[in-house]
Amino acid sequence: MATVWLQRSGKYKKQKELLTCSYIEPTLWHMVKIRKKAKAKSVKDETIRFRASAEQKAVFEQAAVREGLDLSTWLRRLALKESGQLPEAK
Repeated sequence: MATVWLQRSGKYKKQKELLTCSYIEPTLWHMVKIRKKAKAKSVKDETIRFRASAEQKAVFEQAAVREGLDLSTWLRRLALKESGQLPEAK
């Protein structure tokens, strides 16, 4: 932490700021611009709906949680495995 004097509205204000180090000069942390990665286009633009009872949905959700996935990802992986499009993990 470094103490810096910032000028805002014609007045100077003492404020503590984090400094980053670079080879050229230190920069105030709030001035550093983080480059965002370009978002990949989603290829999942279709929706599939089906009916299930509340008990069946609960069973699906429990299985998804056991594998650490959300419900839609778990169902998608299951369907791809059954269709032969997703190879079995060895």
